[in-house]
Order: sequence, then C-alpha cells, then structure tokens
Amino acid sequence: MFDEIGGILQGSDDILVMNRDSNNTYSGLVDKKGNILIEPKYNDFDCGFISGLWAVKLGNKWGYVDRNDTVIIPFKYDKANPFFDNKAQVELDGEKFYIDKNGEKVEE
Repeated sequence: MFDEIGGILQGSDDILVMNRDSNNTYSGLVDKKGNILIEPKYNDFDCGFISGLWAVKLGNKWGYVDRNDTVIIPFKYDKANPFFDNKAQVELDGEKFYIDKNGEKVEE
C-alpha cells in the first residue's frame, strides 16, 4: 500500500500526503482514516491544496489535479505553485506567469 504518511496539506484539515516507498519516489493522498484518495503515482508535489487543486509532477512536467485525481490543468509546466486568490504562478520554458483554475494566463 504505502510506506510513509507525511503531514496535512495546507488548505485541508483531513488530507495527508503518503509515499509508496521510503525514498519518496511516488506520492499520493490519503484521508485521516487511511482511505486512499489518490494512488501514489506522482514524482513530486506542492504541499498546498488551496482552492481544491493540488500541483503535482508526473514525469518531467507539472499540472493540477483535484481531490478525485481528475486532471484539471494538464501536465505541461516546468514548475507549478499552489493557488492563492484563485491564481497560481507557473513556469514554462523559462517564463514565469500566473494562471487561473482553467489554466488560462492571467495578470499578476
């Protein structure tokens, strides 16, 4: 199942990060009762779950999934930060900019 449970995600009071192995190779989410919400398959993650989206890395690219592991914003960014005030800073090909929850570029 999983080898390690980390801390509670920022922006949530019941979701914890879990790791498939002790090397933190793959991460997913579990609730406080031990129910798996998202299978450990992501290579990296951001610790915020604000606005209901989780920035996760799959392979070499970052994207955003919801609590049900539905991809909301595709995996195309070189770096992705958590949402704050309905926008998140991302990086793509060396350019940093903000996106909304639809993945559209917005003003800072």
